[in-house]
Amino acid sequence: MTAIHMPLTCCGYWGTLNYAHIWLSVDAMILGELRKDGGVFTKHSLSETLRLYSVRRGFPSLEKDTNGRDISAVVELVNEKLCKVPEELEARAEQCIELAKDMQIIGLTVGRQVSAATKLSWFLSPDNWTVYDSYAARALGVADPKKFYAKLQGIGGNTESGFATLCSAIGTSLEASEWSQLRPARIIDGILLNLGSMGSNARDAISQRRAAQLAGLVEGLPKSGGDRLMRRARSVQTQLDELGLGTRLQ
Repeated sequence: MTAIHMPLTCCGYWGTLNYAHIWLSVDAMILGELRKDGGVFTKHSLSETLRLYSVRRGFPSLEKDTNGRDISAVVELVNEKLCKVPEELEARAEQCIELAKDMQIIGLTVGRQVSAATKLSWFLSPDNWTVYDSYAARALGVADPKKFYAKLQGIGGNTESGFATLCSAIGTSLEASEWSQLRPARIIDGILLNLGSMGSNARDAISQRRAAQLAGLVEGLPKSGGDRLMRRARSVQTQLDELGLGTRLQ
């Protein structure tokens, strides 16, 4: 029997499914490898992270040096600079920007790879943080990483704690469930990725094609897991509706 999904205008529902896909296909595996290695990047886990997040092209040194010397330099720098992260969203964004500058200055990257730095930061310290991406930034009407995190901080019109409030609301929907390992901040990312791909004038929060893919993901799970994921996604949608953010996160 085909599952009954919510309308395409429901950003929280589809954003949750979107991040469940990212979690199952990438994040859970990389985090598992990092746990095995003591919570730090190795040459393999860093290279895999960059590859799976499609940002490896900004690190040509990973391709050039067959003995692994250059990637070792990237690993050492990332582990050193991100061993401790600020609690404040904008301060952590600044830390990632500085890391991207350092990698560029010493010739480890082509251009300033801020998006990659935010992704590496998330894997080392996943709590209360999400990644910068051009689609996510487009959903908030900005392009600059600093402006993205400033806008994210005040999401929903709460200039002081909008991001934290939204994370807390989403977390309430996930707790004590089989899907509690999904990170609320990254569900926000899943929502923004969907919205950013649609354009600012779109009525829907996700394309029909992407929705069909995510519906296929649900149907590909064991029935109990798929049903529970849909239930959690509906609960996230309810939380966003109560905050007045059910169709757009602004």
